[in-house]
Amino acid sequence: MNFNLTKEKGNPITTYALDVTFPVMTSLKNQTPGSLWGTAFPINKTTFITAKHVAENAAQHVQDKQADFIVLGQPVAKEIGAKIKLTAVIKYELHDNLDVAILQITPDQFSDIEISPWIFNTLPLLSDVATLGFPYSLDLQEQTIVSRGLKGYVSGNGPQKHIGFPFMSYELSFQSPRGLSGAPLWTDEVDKKIVGMIIGNASNEMEIVTEKEVLDNGKVIESYTKIEVLHMGIAIQSSELKDLHFELLGGSLLEFLQA
Repeated sequence: MNFNLTKEKGNPITTYALDVTFPVMTSLKNQTPGSLWGTAFPINKTTFITAKHVAENAAQHVQDKQADFIVLGQPVAKEIGAKIKLTAVIKYELHDNLDVAILQITPDQFSDIEISPWIFNTLPLLSDVATLGFPYSLDLQEQTIVSRGLKGYVSGNGPQKHIGFPFMSYELSFQSPRGLSGAPLWTDEVDKKIVGMIIGNASNEMEIVTEKEVLDNGKVIESYTKIEVLHMGIAIQSSELKDLHFELLGGSLLEFLQA
């Protein structure tokens, strides 16, 4: 299954990006790509980790008979405009509690897979972080896909219970566009040590102005409220991920990485 890889104007794709992150997609039996659901990254040559909602949405697309396979992609050549090989996911497992899933493919499907090292300590506020993935990346008409990189800093860490994330997470200074879920969060673009996984966005809002138009009899005829909203990307911290158990891993993520 092949289609083209392109770049955005003025934003070249590095070879490294194409070996460490992989688009999670669905495809048809005639090898036509259907939809792009998110990003995954390898923990060995046949096993990948992504966000649970990415795997769930792709699986639902197949169950609804809008596609035939869940697939991962990789370019077959180290050049802009190269074809992409799509390889079917043969097994997947969803974690019961956290937004995490494991995907497996058959051996020897992809070449030059780069597995980034992990660290499990919590980064302090304002630490530089970076990610690579496939947000808004698939052009079905042109049969092309774009890899995108984002970087910023840690703007918050720890459990964010007030916004629905009661686990060790990072608030990020950049938003997570659709398609980036499941991408690795690295210490920065040089060291590339994995410190977490992108799962989406959170928002905080507050009312800043309320205006009312009132008649002489006291009746309110118009009311206007202005809301200020702060959007932030959210990543699960590696310290939270390491102790998650999966049958496909034969134990915890940390045990699998150390094997």
